[in-house]
Amino acid sequence: MIKSKSCNETISGDVKFAYFNARSIVNKYSELELMLTSENPDLVGITETWLTGEIQDTELNFSGYGLFRNDRNNDTKTRGGGVALLIKNELLPSIMTECSNTFEEIIWCNIYCNRQKLLVGVCYRAPDSNNNNDEKLYSIIKTIG
Repeated sequence: MIKSKSCNETISGDVKFAYFNARSIVNKYSELELMLTSENPDLVGITETWLTGEIQDTELNFSGYGLFRNDRNNDTKTRGGGVALLIKNELLPSIMTECSNTFEEIIWCNIYCNRQKLLVGVCYRAPDSNNNNDEKLYSIIKTIG
């Protein structure tokens, strides 16, 4: 899914946002690379990365993009999950860890658009998420919104 929003401070024209449900980004690397090349999005939110600490950021290096990731860290659910943002370096992305510390699979970054900071994020809520986890997500959305 590709969406655009007008932004002309750091890049010309619209900012293109894309979403990618990977179900293992390592296995879909070539598909993601093709999307980046053909669509040229400025920001890509990725869910179900399935990344672990054994996979280094350098293995997912896309020229011109910064990678921000939050791998699943759960003792009972060890497979799957995880989120990431790929953001063009020219948007001056920076991670916002204080917005991501209560809900496990979420990541937020600031980018610069029209001389203002814009907060962007991506989250993954598993279909079997419990009520406690759902409340954490609702709380973050209320705080950010």
